[in-house]
Amino acid sequence: MTTDWDDLRLFLLAAESGTFTAAAQRAGLEQSTMSRRIAALEARLGGALFLRARSGLTLTEQGERILPLAREARARMQEVAEAVRPQVAGKVRVALTEGMACEGLIAALPALLDAHPDLEVELVTGDTLSDLSRREADLALRFVRPERGDLVWRRVGALSQGVWAAPRWQGVPAEDLPWILYDPGRFATPEAQWIRAHAIRAPRLTTNGYLSMLKALRQGLGAGIIANAIGTRSPDLCPIGLPH
Repeated sequence: MTTDWDDLRLFLLAAESGTFTAAAQRAGLEQSTMSRRIAALEARLGGALFLRARSGLTLTEQGERILPLAREARARMQEVAEAVRPQVAGKVRVALTEGMACEGLIAALPALLDAHPDLEVELVTGDTLSDLSRREADLALRFVRPERGDLVWRRVGALSQGVWAAPRWQGVPAEDLPWILYDPGRFATPEAQWIRAHAIRAPRLTTNGYLSMLKALRQGLGAGIIANAIGTRSPDLCPIGLPH
């Protein structure tokens, strides 16, 4: 006679739930399937495990003997699952921009580190392309595709952009808007190209820091192009609709 773990798992669910209906819901089965599986287990073991009544299930003497053994089997199976689960541990160095770190990744870290307490994250912030081959970083999140190096790269997402400013600039004609320009200088960003192509006035403020631009926008110095995901989380900013 053989009894597999799944049979014992269903027996435990029934014993701990008190009814086949509740146990079936926890197992994701139909109630009839649960009853049939338990009956088949009882037939293999040569005796009833439960007394069935309208008030619910009661363990028989045989069921009482099997219950602690089934719980021990569950504990062993959990140990097996833990032993074969991939371990996420050690230090991972991630290179990314200061803006992406402050306005994006750091917000996601609590859940990640709670799930993997042995993981250590080191953020290397800046706009330069870190040399992964020299272990300046293990992973790099960038807005440009790497052109050199033996690297594995993958596009992981897209950010929609919009013109945002403090509410005082809503309704101001496009030609009268003062602009805040983020220009890192090392490469031409799409935002800088758009502003230079469409803005009538020269930028009131140019900065090579994304966080500096956000601060200037929130201070009401003018309008700028930022990720819509950041704008929608900023109560002191609003989208500025422009004809182009």
